[in-house]
Order: sequence, then structure tokens, then C-alpha cells
Amino acid sequence: MTIHYGMTEPEYNALPGLRISTVRAVMKNAARYKHDRDNPSTAKHFTIGSAVHDMVLGDGSLVVHVPVNDWKTKAAQEKRDAALAEGKYPLNNAEHAQAQAMADSLRAHPSVAKHLAAGHTEVAIEGVDPVTWTPMKARLDILDVEARVIMDPKTSATLEPEDFGTHAWRHGYHMAAAHYIEMAAQATDTDPNEWTFLFAVVEKTAPYLAFVTELDADSLELGRRDRADGIEKYLECERTDKWPGYTTDVITTRLPKWALPA
Repeated sequence: MTIHYGMTEPEYNALPGLRISTVRAVMKNAARYKHDRDNPSTAKHFTIGSAVHDMVLGDGSLVVHVPVNDWKTKAAQEKRDAALAEGKYPLNNAEHAQAQAMADSLRAHPSVAKHLAAGHTEVAIEGVDPVTWTPMKARLDILDVEARVIMDPKTSATLEPEDFGTHAWRHGYHMAAAHYIEMAAQATDTDPNEWTFLFAVVEKTAPYLAFVTELDADSLELGRRDRADGIEKYLECERTDKWPGYTTDVITTRLPKWALPA
């Protein structure tokens, strides 16, 4: 295992190894993953989460505040497009205020502040899966080795803490948590059970509430199993060049309960 501190995203992308986002995508729908991989979009775009990410974890240099209220004018569009061409995140007045408020909310959370101060950000790890010997890699948002804590900031539309479990399962976050813990433990020669993976979630709407949560033991164990199954599925797809999509069986669909007579 190798740890890289201060590695840029392009440098990380150039590293060999299977990333957990690929495993998650293949587990969700291998056919769609294969299509998207073979037909990469050339459109320049980003999400508000990308800007918040850079404000919290980086130095904010990727965020470009364009002092306009909207993108309707040609001059504003030219400034926006120029920033996008440089791989940066152009934000108009309202968008910049929103991103800044979200970043401030995350940084103000005591757990986020603690591990930001004590740990490292954007830490890249190279390694191998010990079962299949597949080269693997990971990029951890916040790594606090002393506290054995990994933290991953997430942005979302209004999301109550009690609803995060459904959100995490739908997006495969349990696999990501298991992956990052495994990679960090191997890289530091420590027991995975010593590590805690924390999600720091901030809402995209005012008042931009934030909370920090971790998955319970059962959810993490499912993440380990699904991660292992996903690696095996990816390797099988690559070996056979068969990338299944939806089931070929005829399925039965039921309308939602509210649409049916009582």
C-alpha cells in the first residue's frame, strides 16, 4: 500500500487501480457503466457539491466567483465558459453565496472542524484487493490517522438524518465506507475494526443544516460483502465482455398504493 499526500485529482485519476465508484456503478447496472465508460461526455459541467468540496477540503482556487446575478448575458456566459474550460467552477452571486454558506456550515460542525484540523485532505491510496489481487485505489476526503477516522463530506437536497440510511443504500455509500476503511487500514497496517467512517452531510437549501453520521456494524458488513461481490462482478464482466443491464425475465409491475382502490 502507498499513501500519497497532496496529490491532485488529475494525478490521482492517472494512477492504476480499480476505484469504488466503478464497483458501485457495475453493481447498479453494468450495461450503463460500460456505455458511459465507452462514450464519455465532453460537456463541461459541475455540481454545487464540487464547489463546496473545494472550499472545504482545498484552498478554494477552483471556485470562480463571477459577479453577476444570472447567466443570461453573453459576457456572463463567456466568463462562465472560460472558467469551465480551465476545469474550474464558475458561480454567480446567488450560487457563490449558497456554496459559501454550505461550506461554512460544514466547517462549523465540531466533528468536521476537529478532523479537518488534525487530519489530511485529499489523500490518495494505492493497493490491491487481498482476495483477487486486483489493483485498487482510493481518494479519501479527510484522513485523521491518529484518531483512526475517515470523513466524507456530502451535499444533498433537504435530507433528514433519519432518512440517510435509505439515501446511503441507494447510492452505494455502504460500499464506499467499507472500501475506504479497508484501504486506510491496509495502508497504515492497522485493524479495520479500529477505523470509523463518518459522513458529513450538508443540505443545499437554507438554512444549510449539517449533520455527521456513521453506518452501524451491520450496514458496514453489508458494504464489505457488496464491495467484494462488485469486484468479482467487474472482473467477470471484463473477462467475458458481457455487461448485463436489467433482467431479461418478464417482471410484474404494481402501481403505487395510493393509486389503487382501498
